[in-house]
Amino acid sequence: MWSVVSSGAVPAGERFDWFADMVSREVVPTAISSELRAGFRAEAAGLDLGELRMARLAYAPLRSRRTPALIRRSDPDQYQFAMVSKGTMSLSQHGNECGAGVGDLVLWDTSRPSDAMTPAQGGPGELVILQLSREQLPLRPHLIDRLLARRIPGGRGLAAMLSSFMGNLVHHGDQCAPAELRRLGAVVTDLAAACLAQQLDAQERLPAEVRARALLQRIHAFIEDNLGDPGLAPAVIAARHNISVRSLHQLFSDQPGPEGREGQEQESVNARIRRRRLERCRSDLARPDLRAHPVHVIAARWAFSGPAVFSRSFLGYGHPLDSSWKTSNGGIEMKKRIVQAFMATAAVATLGLMAAGPASAASAVCEGYTCTSGTVPANGNHQVCFSGTHTALAYWGRAELWDADTGVMVASFASNPTETKTRCVSGLYGQRYYEHGTGGFFYGRVWN
Repeated sequence: MWSVVSSGAVPAGERFDWFADMVSREVVPTAISSELRAGFRAEAAGLDLGELRMARLAYAPLRSRRTPALIRRSDPDQYQFAMVSKGTMSLSQHGNECGAGVGDLVLWDTSRPSDAMTPAQGGPGELVILQLSREQLPLRPHLIDRLLARRIPGGRGLAAMLSSFMGNLVHHGDQCAPAELRRLGAVVTDLAAACLAQQLDAQERLPAEVRARALLQRIHAFIEDNLGDPGLAPAVIAARHNISVRSLHQLFSDQPGPEGREGQEQESVNARIRRRRLERCRSDLARPDLRAHPVHVIAARWAFSGPAVFSRSFLGYGHPLDSSWKTSNGGIEMKKRIVQAFMATAAVATLGLMAAGPASAASAVCEGYTCTSGTVPANGNHQVCFSGTHTALAYWGRAELWDADTGVMVASFASNPTETKTRCVSGLYGQRYYEHGTGGFFYGRVWN
């Protein structure tokens, strides 16, 4: 998990010296100066990713110089590959100079003198830094030297993927177990190497396994960007990445299961698409601002062909519904909501009606452990229909149709947890009728 330290815990007069000392100890020895020493604010965080370490530095405008004397005194012998996540910076090293803004990537060598600055007019700066040993980058040093202090735009190609991956580690890295962090460290190392090789037009110089893992990450990103497309399929993915469908399946079969968990089988292309669609649906269903959106609308957004297909997939699929989440209040409520959508669809199918119901019909829903629906009038044929079911949380339930004006129950049936029952009652001349349901969790409808 991220280890975080902040200048807020240090007396105001000591904050600048504290930050300069911390950077020299945790990142690389450097001479730091700032015009804002008096009101200096900063924060630093570190995340261990197995053989790789990531650092995040947020700071007031400053200048950082790594001199020959500091290099002789201490050198971690690293390449440091940084993403600018706030503000701007300039960097000079090895005869090169560049300026970089938010999302851009910059590379420097700790064994060479360098001069970096975050100007005051740009506001506070923030960097996310990969601390890479030389052995972790399988490219010759004379090639890497061409990229020192060169701005790598983070908006396209592998640079965009690397920037996005680093940003996700910042926001979600503390939610991962140590074994998962080690796997993610290997992934981000491969992405960094592939990004640099792409900038040098030297992808063929990377080992075959590094190229394969980088290609897999590009495919994962393509899948993420196209989850809402019903046409997303192995043939489309393979064509987009200039490989055969067979090669695509082989690429997936050579990788560990989802999240690299112990004991997980390899995940096929179609299985990954389905899992990620289900996880996106789960995320949307948990959002308070989307609470009013029907389940079938959210399912369609992520390319499920209908509410019944989605409900069966969601309720029957284990991975996104881990045991701790399924027993939480949010998991239970979401399951009820999906069960309701499934039962409503089943009722519609039983009656041979369109999903939206007859345009001229009035209907009302009854849902809960004990519920009462709104009222509907009888239709022109003096008929009212009602349906009901309940979940497996209980083994009994009952659906009742009542005359709202006289207070008389006119029909009822025992509900079933495995199917939706329906009954239509004729010869009704009252003004209003409603359904009363019992069971745990009951779902029913009444309509004319």
